Parts: sequence; C-alpha cells; structure tokens
Amino acid sequence: MNKVVGVLRNISEEKFSRYLIQEKLGQGGMATVYRAYDPLFEREVALKILKQEGLNDTQVRERFERETKIIAKLEHAAIVPVYDVGRSDNDQLFFVMRYMAGGSLADRIQKGSLSLLDAADLIQRLGAALDYAHAKGIIHRDLKPDNILFDEYNHAYISDFGIAKLTQSSIKITSSGIIGTPTHMSPEQAQGEELDGRSDIYSLGVILFEMLSGQTPFEATTPLGMALKHAIEPPPRILRINPNLPIGVEAVIKKVLEKEPKHRYHSGTEFANAFIGTLAQPLTSEANLVALPPSHVYPDDEVAVLPRSSVAPQRPSLRTRIRAWYARVSEILSVCWRWIWNTVKKLIR
Repeated sequence: MNKVVGVLRNISEEKFSRYLIQEKLGQGGMATVYRAYDPLFEREVALKILKQEGLNDTQVRERFERETKIIAKLEHAAIVPVYDVGRSDNDQLFFVMRYMAGGSLADRIQKGSLSLLDAADLIQRLGAALDYAHAKGIIHRDLKPDNILFDEYNHAYISDFGIAKLTQSSIKITSSGIIGTPTHMSPEQAQGEELDGRSDIYSLGVILFEMLSGQTPFEATTPLGMALKHAIEPPPRILRINPNLPIGVEAVIKKVLEKEPKHRYHSGTEFANAFIGTLAQPLTSEANLVALPPSHVYPDDEVAVLPRSSVAPQRPSLRTRIRAWYARVSEILSVCWRWIWNTVKKLIR
C-alpha cells in the first residue's frame, strides 16, 4: 500500500501510462483530475485517476468502471468527449477526456458577464444534451455550473457524469449518503427517492435562476437544511431579485422548479423553448443584456404599503396561526423522516 501511495505522491513528476502530468485540476469524491499531455496525438487532455483510497475497494472500482462505460456511450456535441479508458501498469483505473481551456460556467456567473442571449444559447444547448442522455437511460444527478465547461471556442459542454445513474442498470452501488450537490439537487433527489430525467431538468432550472440572478434559489448553513428548502419551500420570485428580466421569465422559473416532477417541463428542449419564448425577438446580445441590480434581496414576505383610505386586512386568529404552524412543522418532520428512512435503508442493504 505504501508503494502505491508513493507512486501517487510522485505522479506529478513522471508519466502516467503514456500521459505526461502537467498540473492538478481538481479532486472529487472518488477521483482526481489532472491536466496532462498526450505525446501520441500531441494534445492536452484531462486525465481522471481513481483516488488511492479506492484502490482496494471493490465497490469503488465497480463504480469507476461503470462511470467510464456510461461516458463512453455518450456522443453529443455538448457532452465532454472521452478519448481513452484503461488501467496503468500499477493497476490504477483512469480515463482521458478532452481538456476544456475556457473555464466553467461558475466562473462566468461570478463575473456577471452573461446576457439573456448567452443564457438562452446555454439552456438550449445543455437541454438538448440532457435529452440525448435521458433517451439512453442516463441521468447526470450532479448538474451545476462547475460541471459546465467551455472550450477555446466558447462552446459549452456538460462534464462529470461520474455520479450518473443508468436507470435500466441492475447494478447498484450502496452509499451512506445522498449523492449530489445540495444547492442544485431536485426535491426528490434530496429525499433519496427514485429519479428520472426531470430531476436534471430541475437542476438546469436552478442553473438558469443562478445565471439570471447571480444566486441560487435557496440558502442554508447545512446540507440537510438545503435539502429541506428544496423539498418544501417555494423558490423566491426572480423578478424581485432582478426586475430587469422579461415578465414571462417568472412563470418559466416557477414551472421548472416545481416540487412535483409531473408539474415540471418534461424535457430540456421544452424548457429551453419556454424560456426563449419569453425573450424579445429577434434575439440579440444588445437587446437582451441582463443588467444585474444591486445585491439587495427583497424578503419573500414583503408587504405593499396601503393607502390611508384602505382598510388593512385583519390579522389571522390565534387558532388559525397555530394550525398553519402545526401544518408546516408536520410537513418538515415528514420530509426529515423520509430522508432518514431512505438513508437507513441504504445502510442496511
């Protein structure tokens, strides 16, 4: 084991298989990604290698091998292509992807440099890629701005299908927790329920919300708190955050972030068309430039000031308020119980 650890520690100083390591790009739950050079084809690549703690874990190996098979099945203009898959001389699993030199969508959102035209192009391109993957029975399950990468020509690609799930696969790898990113996961994913492609559409809706407002719909200090908000709280009205948006965007966001999958858009293309339909025609970057307002967020319970001649509504009775409080607490406890129960079932499998 020490020999394997030593090899990994010195990996930046030598070749890995035929690839020359240049720098570490990032690290996930099961693998590390490097920028590398392929001397055979004389090009830069992204090299993903199984982490050292997974070398002797059969389940992690199975999951990694399944990931490479999933990605190898995907051939779409907006999905990061895979160049090579294999094992090194040290029996380490790896695969090689196209290197994306244009950064991530997260970087662009942070800079606030996106127009409505940019958002429309991205949602249309990414929605089509998701429809393609869903048609093959593949769910991404971790769609977020960090996983949307750009090449040198400014084309967007979906990356990191590492936690994707083959809906028709009989192989299941157990886990002690829910896989995904709490800020962008669907309510059903947050509760550990069975997923279909509409879960990815919800996550794509969160990405659109973030592109148009500069923030995610919900904020919480813990993953469980974030999961509860996705499960039971309505998303904030985006026009309160960015009043410069077309009025029709409000209804599109509301539908794509519905709690029940059956009430959402059923495909990425349907979602993209609905969003594009709210924009001014013809689409130009000048006509649809999103000017983000100051970072003030209006509270959801904001109340309009009534004229003096108006009669203010009566405050609900104590009994009514207690009933409303009881219903909300019961709903929260129900969500917590389902989450705990699903987690326990995974642990005892």
